[in-house]
Amino acid sequence: MKASLLTEHTKKTTMQNQWEFLRLIAPPQAVIHIGAGNGKGELHQWRQWQVPYALLIEADEAKLDWANSSLAENPHWQTATVVLSNENAEADFFIASNPAEDGLIAAEHLRALWPNLTTQAQQKRKVQTLDSLLQTEAYQDLLQAGTVWTIIDCLNSLAILKGAVKALENWSVLSLRVLLQPLAELSNIPTLQDIEAYLLPYGYHCIQLTESNNPSIGEALFVRDWQAVLLPKNQQLSLDNLQLVSETSLLQQQCEQQTQEAQVRQTHIYALIHENDHLGQQATEQTALIEQRNALSNEVAALSEARDQQTQIVNERLAHIETLTQERDQLSQQAIDRQTQLEALTQAYEASDKEKTALIEQRDSLSNERDQAVHQSHEQQARINVLIEERDQLNAQLQQQEDLMANLKSQYSESDVRQRLLNDEMIKAESQIELIKDLLLREPGL
Repeated sequence: MKASLLTEHTKKTTMQNQWEFLRLIAPPQAVIHIGAGNGKGELHQWRQWQVPYALLIEADEAKLDWANSSLAENPHWQTATVVLSNENAEADFFIASNPAEDGLIAAEHLRALWPNLTTQAQQKRKVQTLDSLLQTEAYQDLLQAGTVWTIIDCLNSLAILKGAVKALENWSVLSLRVLLQPLAELSNIPTLQDIEAYLLPYGYHCIQLTESNNPSIGEALFVRDWQAVLLPKNQQLSLDNLQLVSETSLLQQQCEQQTQEAQVRQTHIYALIHENDHLGQQATEQTALIEQRNALSNEVAALSEARDQQTQIVNERLAHIETLTQERDQLSQQAIDRQTQLEALTQAYEASDKEKTALIEQRDSLSNERDQAVHQSHEQQARINVLIEERDQLNAQLQQQEDLMANLKSQYSESDVRQRLLNDEMIKAESQIELIKDLLLREPGL
């Protein structure tokens, strides 16, 4: 199986760029969006491109309420509420706890991708193929559009593709939601490799793979190689044309031979008529000649009729050859146009690769700057931690000093009271001393 042109996952900004490149090279005249959902997300960017024809398909009609304004502004846009698969039948439809995962796959089978996903309800729904849906009269204008883009935002995309065998012959760009790698728990869900193998005979090649929020799910963008598709058909038409030319030449030769035989018979008839005129007196011989003449006339009439039929067949074959020649010329012109588009697309992809390389270098530079910033942040955090410890130590010392000051203040207050009492006692003592001195002075004998 041929490998994808892009093997590494790209960022969503690159997905937008690739869509813009494709839009410039193969602008869509019609878009079929299967699983249109709530109308949000990057897959809806085509709605800003002034696409003439569009068909929005969703299993739940209520999810398409947002599309009313778009339908009013675009008279050739349509919606369809239908469940698509690879056959026209009846199947189980599962309502999941996440409305985006409603579909023909039970939520229990998807828990390897979303562990908390559960089934809320189970219904019997009619399913049909996309080919049978598009055959209805309402979508004939869409089928006549030139470049068609198709978006399938469902994990059962391969089943939908198997029900779109006729439609695949007319599409140019295909965007699919795919499982990137096989998982044991999801053996019933086809992977990107399965889808690539199915689309390869139709001329589709994967040119971009964008990883979604879930690393196991991605958006694969396919482009059809029209030259590879049309070249075998053109060669077959050329072979058919050569065969028709050969058959026509043979019929012309047969027609010319029959015309010569008719002329010989006509000459013979004229000779017999002339001889009959000379033998008019012989009634018996004349009757025989008349009968022979009538037989030859009938034979000439039969040969003339056969010649006319052969001539009509030759004319029909010539008209068919002219039609095939015109179809061959148209297919050749389409192959030239598609080759021009592919060359332009190749140049655009080379420019995209250069842009991707520049983005990767910028990312690496930003990663180095981020690592330096993280290292500086760690050093600053270490300094902050040291300062916090020093602050805590200072606060503890300050608290000790405050406690000591309070104790000193308490001791000072008690000392002040004792000092005042001592002063009072000293004053009293001095008074008594003075009194004793007075007594001594008054009583000398004492």
